[in-house]
Amino acid sequence: ALIRAADEHPPLRARAPDSACDAPAGGPSPYDALGRQIRTQLAPGEAQIAWALVARLDDNGYLRATPKALAAELGLAPAQLVPVLERFRGFEPAGIAARDLKDCFARQLVAQDALTGPLRTFLAHLEDYAAGRRATVARACGVTAAELPALAARLRRLNPYPARLFCNRTAPIRRPDHRVVTAATELRADL
Repeated sequence: ALIRAADEHPPLRARAPDSACDAPAGGPSPYDALGRQIRTQLAPGEAQIAWALVARLDDNGYLRATPKALAAELGLAPAQLVPVLERFRGFEPAGIAARDLKDCFARQLVAQDALTGPLRTFLAHLEDYAAGRRATVARACGVTAAELPALAARLRRLNPYPARLFCNRTAPIRRPDHRVVTAATELRADL
């Protein structure tokens, strides 16, 4: 009923529960889980940038914009953003803030100390593998056709959606610092 009401009234937004969520109901939000890492691993100026990155993660946990575009959006020089972005991409869960699926898998394999040459090449040829060009992929990876399924199986054990570990994806509600109210014909601001 809520989803139907949202369809009929565009200002309303409703989403069915995500059955793919791996965390228990009421589990941590990205703001909680990433926030702990931001507070303990980054200086205040870096933390401010990292919070802006958290806000730009998509529902899968990817940060698809290029560093140059992100820097421009945040009003920063790329030299200010890139070091914080790379540290942020090293946070848990592995693969968070990846650019795309290949980057997500590569970051998870690096975190597991398992990114071998053949796996790196396999990642570069995912489209060929999906299109059924197995011989091309095996040749590029330097493995036999019989060894190729093991590489694919290794990737299937990874999490393509790191943000799905967070069931509660909404920002925590905070008390406002300021409140503006109308009093007769004037506006009044209260701290």
